[in-house]
Amino acid sequence: MAYIVKLTPDNLYFTAGEDGVATTASRQEAIENGQFEEYESAKLTAESWSGGMQLGRDYIIENI
Repeated sequence: MAYIVKLTPDNLYFTAGEDGVATTASRQEAIENGQFEEYESAKLTAESWSGGMQLGRDYIIENI
């Protein structure tokens, strides 16, 4: 199973960027370029990307 991260207030998704993580409004782009193979990896990336983000409030992790 794979996962993508959605930033809930802005309706943006994580995707691969030149220097690591970038964001996109396209869910399809996130599926193509921003998948995480492990739930915990998606969670740790989201929490370290912008310190203080909380699962369920600031972002969600979707199964794909």
